[in-house]
Amino acid sequence: MRHESSGLPVDRSLASPFFFSAVDSEVGLRFFGRGPEGIRIDTYAPARYFCTAPSPVAEREVTVYINADLDLVMDALHTLQAPGSAAISIVEHERSRRGAASAQDFGATGYGTTVLSPIPDVVDGERYAAHKLGGAPYFLHGEPYLEHEVTRLIDRDDYFHLLQVALPAYREDADVAYDWPFGSGLMHVLVRGTGSRFDWRAFWE
Repeated sequence: MRHESSGLPVDRSLASPFFFSAVDSEVGLRFFGRGPEGIRIDTYAPARYFCTAPSPVAEREVTVYINADLDLVMDALHTLQAPGSAAISIVEHERSRRGAASAQDFGATGYGTTVLSPIPDVVDGERYAAHKLGGAPYFLHGEPYLEHEVTRLIDRDDYFHLLQVALPAYREDADVAYDWPFGSGLMHVLVRGTGSRFDWRAFWE
């Protein structure tokens, strides 16, 4: 069951814009700082917490970790990432709050968000191109193979476009103290299922 309680639209034609806040949040859509309580990932490479977002499944969340080597993350530009990726790991879990400090934190400073009410994802033929929950991906660079694969995942395989996030440089965004892991482009997360059937894809361009 999809829900709107955390700003995630039920209708795939809608998207909820959001912006980075200078005030951290222990719950909800949040970035950097301390990861969620009780959630750690096992990986052969050092990982750093990136964000936690509401899941399309009620009372669940999705947390994203990235490789601590940001050069490796950038090497994955324009490629579809899946479980087993060296650049990114994504886990699904119950709703959470930030936990105690750990080796997988991304710095000491975290950032909450301001999530706005859902709006049409496409207006006058133009898809919403900034930070958003839901909707469909805005393809910044027009990579035909990547667009084809992502569209197939959404239309045929029932993946849900969970998150689109850009360099936090919009007027409404707080100043973020860290180097942005994904260059100047957009980062996307797609998810499907829950529990043992949870699956994900991600890409940045």
